Amino acid sequence: MRNLMLIFLLTLSCFVKAQSSQNIDLDFVLNKIMHSYPGYLDKVNKIEFDKIVESIKKSNVKDTFENLSRLTLYFNDHHLRLFQKFTSSDINKEICIQNLQAIKKSQKGKKLNKYQGYWINDLNSNIIYLSVINDNIFNGYIVESKNNIQKGFCLFKIKRNLQNELITDYYNINRGKRFFLKSSFLSDKVLFCNSFSKWKKLDNYKDGFLKNKIETTKIPGIDLTDSNNIVIKMPTFNREMVKVYDSIFKCNLGKISQSQNLIIDIRNNNGGVVNCFDSLLPYICSDTIKGLGAYRVIDDLMIEGIKKRAIPVLDSKDSVRIQKYYKYLADIIALRDSFIFSKAGVYSTCKSKPNKIKNVAIITNNKCLSAAELMILYLRQSSKVKIFGQKTGGAIDYLNAEEFILPSSNYLFWVASIKRQITKDAPSYDNSGIPPDIDIPETNVDWISFVRKYYEKNELK
Repeated sequence: MRNLMLIFLLTLSCFVKAQSSQNIDLDFVLNKIMHSYPGYLDKVNKIEFDKIVESIKKSNVKDTFENLSRLTLYFNDHHLRLFQKFTSSDINKEICIQNLQAIKKSQKGKKLNKYQGYWINDLNSNIIYLSVINDNIFNGYIVESKNNIQKGFCLFKIKRNLQNELITDYYNINRGKRFFLKSSFLSDKVLFCNSFSKWKKLDNYKDGFLKNKIETTKIPGIDLTDSNNIVIKMPTFNREMVKVYDSIFKCNLGKISQSQNLIIDIRNNNGGVVNCFDSLLPYICSDTIKGLGAYRVIDDLMIEGIKKRAIPVLDSKDSVRIQKYYKYLADIIALRDSFIFSKAGVYSTCKSKPNKIKNVAIITNNKCLSAAELMILYLRQSSKVKIFGQKTGGAIDYLNAEEFILPSSNYLFWVASIKRQITKDAPSYDNSGIPPDIDIPETNVDWISFVRKYYEKNELK
């Protein structure tokens, strides 16, 4: 009895510590969402949101990360998200072996559910076996991978919630992150995981299927094969790619400027920094490119940034300047939790360089997000530009994610800091995406050829 009591007390102690740890992080996340996230007032239903907060507080803390992710999932914003570090070394190989054995067992003597079976992702890098546990639970296990992911690893777990939403516990091994997102079956044969991946069902899968598939990579490049239709591939806008793109443009400037049609392929571009396409502007724009108006919440982070500017002001010994600084600081503090607005300025004066470019095509799909969408809003102001493909992912209304590390768990937390001004020319695209000028059917395999043929037909008219 004494030993049982000791075990009970130790268990209770661990639970209390876990609960306390979760509540510390919960308070941090709540504070940032309510006082720093510019989409809070736009999206929140306070009664619903308060219920989620209360249920997290009362939970038995089986998975703190999942509990806290419920808060960010509520807003369904790419720039408001929680991440947990995860690497291939965290994969339990024994569990993977058990998963593979369970897959083989499930295939014997059972009529398969319409979703159950083999699926390939849109990058041709992974094949999963989607195991349907029941109508509300679906698990995706790796069976082939060009990314060296252990076979049998559960890449994602999908659960249907009370609102009939498919909540997905998703692992991105390449980025070393676990996060939660919302998924949907677009049809019996297409599974869409919220702009991070799209999966197509394979009717006739055989071992080694992936070997014959060319993987879609994130490597920038240029195709000069057809001098009239030069293709620039821009699949990522990561900060380190700015110099790469500048180098590509500089080395091929002569041929680019002599091309009749410039085709810019930004499919699968999840965003980054807009500087990646700045070098192209003088050859694309037909007039001044306007910037975007934006609102920012006046929060503690912004106020602390203003306070740090006090040192050079005080060192200047300029009484007028010092007085203006303190007045500005007092005014900002008085406006805490409200918006400060920056009106749209000029993004580029568009000093055109001599070139023969008549048409600029931007090819997009539903995995284009953030800075890739900003590129579209800027470049489509030119009369030369047309957008081809699919709607983008819709991560452009709330931008500039600030990164925080949660105080207790050390999870990475993203919070958008800016709200884009919604206008007639650039309405809200949150999760709906920017529509193309010309749709390219999903069934069309070669989108670049589609664009070439489009311009050939129009030149003949």
